Parts: sequence; structure tokens; C-alpha cells
Amino acid sequence: MDGEVPDVDVDTDEASVHDDGEVVETVSQRTGALQSWLTECGDDEQSRLLAIGAIITANMRKAVLDETSFTCSAGIAPNKVLAKLSCGMHKPDQQTVLPMASVRTLFDGLPLRKIRGLG
Repeated sequence: MDGEVPDVDVDTDEASVHDDGEVVETVSQRTGALQSWLTECGDDEQSRLLAIGAIITANMRKAVLDETSFTCSAGIAPNKVLAKLSCGMHKPDQQTVLPMASVRTLFDGLPLRKIRGLG
């Protein structure tokens, strides 16, 4: 990818609103933050890949919303188990990125029953 920043399709500035009425963020705020993170990753390939995955996921979630009027949550992490765990952390209609540097912190406060196959 050598410094390439993927395009982010943001043709709307609709805010994510939870059932309780809390406005979380606009699509452009979310994708702008992801692009900033991608730029700051520098030579950290793992973080760059997660940031690119998060941008792609944001675009996919927006497409699902546009086509179906349904919201969805997503987890972006270095592997499937961590992605599934992080997806369930901030529902509804949000995505969670879990870098390897944050895995230990997550596991320190996570009951074993939350981890498929262990609890």
C-alpha cells in the first residue's frame, strides 16, 4: 500500500443516532478520523491494515444502510475471534477497531464466557 490512502465515499453527513436519542457522530467525522489514523500509522503495518479495514468497513456499513435502511455493527481486529468480540462491544450501529496493543486491556476486564470456545 506504500502510503496509499483508500478513497472514502462520504456523500452524506447523516449522524448515527442511538435509540436513546444520543447522537454519536456523523459519517464524515467517523471516516475523517479513520483517515487521520491511517496517516498517523506511519510504518506500523498492522495498524495501517486495521485502519484500511476500518475505512472499507465504514463504506460497507453505509452501503447496507443506503440499500436496506438497516444499520449494522462491525468489529475490526487482527483475527476473527477478536473481531467478533469487538463487534459486540458497541452496538447498535457502530464499529469497533481493536489493535493488538489493546487486546490485553480488553481481556483484563472480559469474562471468559464472552470468548467463544472458552466459556
